[in-house]
Amino acid sequence: MANCIDYACNEDLGTHLQNLCGEELLGGSSAVVVLECNHQLTDPSNATQIATEIAAGRATLVTGIKVGIAKPSPVEVESNVSCGTSKLVTYDRTGTYVDGNVNPANQTFYSKMFGGRTFGGLILYLCGTLESDNGELVEWIDSAVTFTGGKVLPTGNNEFQRYESDFKWRKKAEASLHNAPLGIFS
Repeated sequence: MANCIDYACNEDLGTHLQNLCGEELLGGSSAVVVLECNHQLTDPSNATQIATEIAAGRATLVTGIKVGIAKPSPVEVESNVSCGTSKLVTYDRTGTYVDGNVNPANQTFYSKMFGGRTFGGLILYLCGTLESDNGELVEWIDSAVTFTGGKVLPTGNNEFQRYESDFKWRKKAEASLHNAPLGIFS
């Protein structure tokens, strides 16, 4: 039997559920709502709330893109107990963002987005869930997010121009999954 100190105070893990009929969700995000730091959104599945945030200028809908999230990197500190292992404190999380909609307006848009601003979160439309048993989903990154990147101009004409970026945030908990808000991403 392992002899360990559990500072989680024996918190119950909860229930693990198997997907129906062994279904596994496909990846990919083809649209995102970028939330400003002063957003007032409380429910990412609520289309009225999202439309209100967009109308108020506290959110921007971007469609026709390609977004992915990478495996998170643990942030650990040394144990304060001799012979103990390092302790997880949070995760550094990253994603990739690609947009082939290269035009003069988007040059300005992405200069601002990739210029060092901090955003108040992202709502990623998970297009791979379109035909899933439980319906379309979004993933809500409810945390401060920053982007770095810029326009890629390939050297030849056998590849598309595009905006490429990496985004990052720090949070211990996973982003949350919600039903997709009706009418926002379609």
